[in-house]
Amino acid sequence: MLQLCWRIYQNPSKMKNRNDEMMRREIGVRFSILFSILMVLSTLVIPAVAYPYNPDDSEVSDALNYLRGQQQVDGSISDFSTSAWAVMSISACGEDPHSWGAGGDSIVDYLGKNAYQLDLTKATDVERFILAITAAGDDPRNFNGTNYVEILENLYDGTQIDETSYLNDDFWGILALISAGVNKDAGIIQNTITFIKNNQNDDGGWSWGVGGGSDVDDTATAIMALIAAGEDPDSTEITNALGYLKDQQADNGGFLSWGSTNSATDSWAIDSIVAAGQDPTGAYWRKNNNTPIDDLLSLRNEDGSFNWTHDIPSNKKLMTAYAINALLGRSYPVVIQERQERNEIQVYVRVEGKEGTIWNGNVTVVNSTIIDENNITHCLSDPTALGALDEASKEGGFAYLVKDTAYGLYVYSINGEEPVNLSGWMYRIDYYSAMVGADSFILNETTPPDPPHKEVLWYYGAWDESPIRITVDKVKVNVSDTISVNVTY
Repeated sequence: MLQLCWRIYQNPSKMKNRNDEMMRREIGVRFSILFSILMVLSTLVIPAVAYPYNPDDSEVSDALNYLRGQQQVDGSISDFSTSAWAVMSISACGEDPHSWGAGGDSIVDYLGKNAYQLDLTKATDVERFILAITAAGDDPRNFNGTNYVEILENLYDGTQIDETSYLNDDFWGILALISAGVNKDAGIIQNTITFIKNNQNDDGGWSWGVGGGSDVDDTATAIMALIAAGEDPDSTEITNALGYLKDQQADNGGFLSWGSTNSATDSWAIDSIVAAGQDPTGAYWRKNNNTPIDDLLSLRNEDGSFNWTHDIPSNKKLMTAYAINALLGRSYPVVIQERQERNEIQVYVRVEGKEGTIWNGNVTVVNSTIIDENNITHCLSDPTALGALDEASKEGGFAYLVKDTAYGLYVYSINGEEPVNLSGWMYRIDYYSAMVGADSFILNETTPPDPPHKEVLWYYGAWDESPIRITVDKVKVNVSDTISVNVTY
């Protein structure tokens, strides 16, 4: 209709009489009014690209292509630390970092070959590495033969992680452990949460260290950690923390750090806002009609990279990795969303036969399709102890046989070893004899034992035989070191 009116108004020569002329003038008046209304409405229109951005939007794709262009033949992007953050942003875009190479090693290969750069006595080093490993879809309990989760857990003192005077190692520690599949109810998670909450400042924020003044970066990380561990976004702690962030918002929409805004602080604040279920472009997060996204994008360069500030480029590769997550609306840890949706459980499996170990290693269990001896399919919708055995058989290349009985699915044979008299196959969870069949034991849910469940042991023996458990207090030892070994029967 608007197009028709405009054509009539623009072509008076086609009018045949006075009535036509009057109609033309009336249309002109009405068009002028309509045009004025449209001009007013145009100032209220939402931008063409709504937040969060998609990986194929230029704001994100250009940034990702910038990182791709910065990759070296050894697989690295800038330095070891930046490469770890880059892995997280690559995965957040839905790409496989194992396939990211510049004619040589992949970026994941680079991290594995250069793991010696980690200070294994420094929690933040280990935490960042775990976050990168899990973002890549690898197992931090067995990455190139090293159990980084155990290393991090060994830095826990029963109350908090690593340095008692630091808080940032607790924030990132929770994020790393949650990304590795550690249950939210585990003591290391719950006690560290208590430690974090006890050190929240009166203004609602947190510092990097105990007793320090609040800053946006650490407050944002604390918010992400608490929410990842199950904290209600409407809790007093989260509400007060978000209030602190709002108090630090500048007129340009960004967040103040050392008196001005920068892309790193903006990115982490945006991540925390998203983690709390809020929209960083919404009305609450507008200041002077500017949003945090506006300030972040103002630091974007033509090549897709991001500066630290307008005056200081700093490490553009690192700033770009941070910005990608923020633009995508993806908080840390990168894998948590997928793991929650899939109900994914990671667990260690050990299979002990008559004469020796058949297989041991870490597996990931979601759901299982089990085929019994009569070729009947049984679908287990939850991650179970039997599902863990099924995953182990795929990884280890050994066969197992299941019989459907009145009491559930019974594991009759593993690797060709069948029952003889009163000896046969049994299983234990964290060395506890379970009260239900393996097809009914849901990992990280069924009790006893209490979750989180770390190990599923399948062993051949008699009912009254008790397996021996051996643990050591150190993963690596040097000459003259003392090592403690516990043998539990």
